[in-house]
Formats: sequence, structure tokens, C-alpha cells
Amino acid sequence: MNYEFHYIQGKDAVRLDMIHKLERPLDQGTVAEICGSLDISRQTFYNYFASKTQMVHWYLTFLSQFYLASIGRSYTWREGLRKTLQLCQHEQASLTRCLPRSKSGASAIKSLYDLQLFWIRLRVDQIKQVLGGRDVADGTIALVHYAEVYVAAEASLLYGWIAEDMAVSGEEVADFIAGCVPPMLYQELSLQVCVHVKR
Repeated sequence: MNYEFHYIQGKDAVRLDMIHKLERPLDQGTVAEICGSLDISRQTFYNYFASKTQMVHWYLTFLSQFYLASIGRSYTWREGLRKTLQLCQHEQASLTRCLPRSKSGASAIKSLYDLQLFWIRLRVDQIKQVLGGRDVADGTIALVHYAEVYVAAEASLLYGWIAEDMAVSGEEVADFIAGCVPPMLYQELSLQVCVHVKR
């Protein structure tokens, strides 16, 4: 198990174990086939995930909580992104099996679109939670719009990097993504602002 997850217990530990044991891409098998490869019943699967899609959503949410959700609280943009991409490299096999690989056909395009929308909602909510602890006055609406634009780019760049088998170094990609953050948002979620607010 990944060193990041040694303390995970209960249902989350079981969910993660199921994802780590996947033998083939999720979009190439039915729930019944997944259950067969994991040697579990369909009922056991549904005790932990409502669907294959929810399995992917849980996994992405789980991975994002370690560093991305803490940008502006515990990590700078570059630190949070670099650590996240290092984590993705450790999880490369599972990420590759969870994310849709095909880019052709209506259902594949819809899967990618739905996944991007999920990521945008997740990450914008995470950024809003950090901003919620700040006195940003009238700039909040503008910051949320900046967050929405940035996160759409973040989603596309992360997916592209994973889909291309992480051929470019994680640090290089993380630094490029950090450079895409609108300056006003970048500044607002800098650790210096966080320290100033706490005084």
C-alpha cells in the first residue's frame, strides 16, 4: 500500500484496496466482471460504491484531499501541485485503470466530459472552502470565477498528463499548472496571505 495511506481505516481502506486490486480499465468491464476479478459479490461492491462512476469520483476526491485541498492552508501552489503529482505517480497504475482512456465515440466523450465537470465542482468547492476562512470582501465572486476558469485548465492538464503515461516530469507539469493560476487567485491562496489573516 502507498506510504501516504498507512493510516486509512474502515470503509475507505476497503474502497482503496478494491481500486488498487483492479486488473483492467474500469471502462472496459461491467460491475459483474469487476466483482469477478476482485472475488467479491455484487452486493459487496454496492456496499462501497453506487456505480463504477462513483468509484472513480471517490478515488479522485480521496487523492485530492491530501495536498490540493490544502493549498493556501498548509501548502503553496507549487508545493501542493508537486506533492499531488508525486502522489499520482505512486498511484499511476490505479489512476490509469480508473480514468477513461478512449477518446472516440459518444459514450467515451460523455464520460470524459462528466469527469471534467465532476473535477471542476470538486476543486472549486475545495478552493471556496479555503477562501471561506478569509476576509476577501467584495472580491469573492471574482475569485470564484477565476477558480472555475483555472480548474478547467487544471483538469485538462492533469488528465492529459495521466493519459500520456506521465511522460513529462511531475515537477515540470506542476510548475506549468501553477503558472496557469490567475494572479489574483494565486495571491489570495498564498501562505503569506494566510499568515496575515490569522493575526
